[in-house]
Amino acid sequence: MSLRANTSLVSAVVRGVERRILNHFMDLLILVSLNGYGSQISGYDVIKYLQLKYHILPSSGTVYSCLYHMEREGLLRGEQNGRKRIYTLTQRGAEIAKAIINGKDRILNFVAMILWKNGSKTLLQPLPSTPFSSKESHAEP
Repeated sequence: MSLRANTSLVSAVVRGVERRILNHFMDLLILVSLNGYGSQISGYDVIKYLQLKYHILPSSGTVYSCLYHMEREGLLRGEQNGRKRIYTLTQRGAEIAKAIINGKDRILNFVAMILWKNGSKTLLQPLPSTPFSSKESHAEP
């Protein structure tokens, strides 16, 4: 594989991982962004924010589904403002946002542990001590 093709593949894979992270942790992004700005946000604002900051365009269905779920969980309070529904953090939502921010080093360390390289092996491979690993998957070349 050429260097250019390899770089392109790495770029595509990394972009896919970024999209997965943003989609799966959209609730965390919404909580932290609302906590940081201390303001209100609409579904459209979330979409524009993610597009500007992370260069992805999530579907409106994904964003609104997340917002509705967060409202049902008591993390956000939604109020109709004309045609828009405007969301603000509840006290519980603010507490969880602060806990996420305070725990960010632990979260980052966890992600780093998953992706950390140890020589030529990565922790993405099952470790010998795990019950789902096999001797064949850890044989030295």
